[in-house]
Amino acid sequence: MHGERWSVYTRLYDPANFPWQTTSGLVTVENGAKISAENAGSGRGGSLTLHVRRQLTIQNGGEVSVSGEGPDSAAGNLTVRANDLRLDGGKITATTNAGEEAANITLRNLNLLLMQNGSQISAQAFNNANGGNINIDARNGSVVAVPGQNNDIIASAVRGRGGEINITASGIFGIEERKQTEETNDNDIDASSDFGLAGSVNINRPDVEPNLTLPELPTVPVDTSQLVGTGCAAFANSEGSSFTITGRGGLPPSPYEPLSPDVVWSDTRLPNITTQRNQVTTPPPSDSHVAAIVPATGWVFNGKGQVTLISHASRTPALGSTPAKCPKQ
Repeated sequence: MHGERWSVYTRLYDPANFPWQTTSGLVTVENGAKISAENAGSGRGGSLTLHVRRQLTIQNGGEVSVSGEGPDSAAGNLTVRANDLRLDGGKITATTNAGEEAANITLRNLNLLLMQNGSQISAQAFNNANGGNINIDARNGSVVAVPGQNNDIIASAVRGRGGEINITASGIFGIEERKQTEETNDNDIDASSDFGLAGSVNINRPDVEPNLTLPELPTVPVDTSQLVGTGCAAFANSEGSSFTITGRGGLPPSPYEPLSPDVVWSDTRLPNITTQRNQVTTPPPSDSHVAAIVPATGWVFNGKGQVTLISHASRTPALGSTPAKCPKQ
């Protein structure tokens, strides 16, 4: 689907607050084309409102602006509503030369604000005028500026007070708060004044807990020997407990890499434990001096009249016994 490509240049000499509004799905302002509400007389100029349902692209020198060109001219306000706002070498500006109530820029309902190739969003004031305010509402989206391409968001003044820059977004990438200079290609958010009071920059991330802070890490290294239990020190020849990454399965080489799908855990103690359990206990050597069993060759009567078998090895008869004699044949 092709959007509308506009080459519009309007000049509003009527100092009345005359709103200029358009509604479309896709709008592209390119190749030096300009949508503007300008005041060349005195007093305050007209306001400009663009409501783009899907995507507004400003590129290759295209510009959407409100301005007060006369020495006593004040510009009106500029409002843009779009889901997707892309600036590729394009500008959204509000310039005023007079008045305490400066021209403001409001960008609403954004899912994406993309700035690249020297793009600019500025509410600048000259002479004694105060800088305008810039309000960017991308609470459900992001503000992205391509690094190193001199993309700036400026609410500055010369002698008056600098403006306010209020950004509400889930994420802000590639652009930082600092003084804008021509010597660098940095992406800047600047609310300064050359000779007056500086403005302010307020960045709100609704999805981020404002009280959340980074924990302070200890400077003393952790003693890993205290992290491994010693209850299994009796195994593996009492070598103690240890934790080893063998390189296959288990933990990945880096915390940024996924776990291996074929995770294999191995207990390196098992070979030692198995060896210990399979050791055969050798019985103690037998005593070679144990007396041999000798057959009985006789009997005697003890003091109770009981018969006790004896052999010739027993040379001393028991007390009160009578040696037995075998009859001769």
